[in-house]
Amino acid sequence: MQIQPIRNEDDHAAAVARIAALMGAEPDTQAGEEFDILATLVEAYESKHHVIDAPDPIAAIECRMEQQGMTRAGLEPIIGSRARVSE
Repeated sequence: MQIQPIRNEDDHAAAVARIAALMGAEPDTQAGEEFDILATLVEAYESKHHVIDAPDPIAAIECRMEQQGMTRAGLEPIIGSRARVSE
């Protein structure tokens, strides 16, 4: 097991590829330990360099409505009047 810090995108890509190769590794084995360590390193790198902003609340609701095939009328029983849904 040769683990090194993830300092750039090439290191990141290599770590992700190694994680993919270790998928299914049994816990408490050398491969399982390597998987856990690499996953922790990748998570730390991604949280710093690949930040995903929270979606706009309205856009998130509209996206979920589209996924479920809902219309604004379908929100009325949940939220209230048609005017409230439009807000």
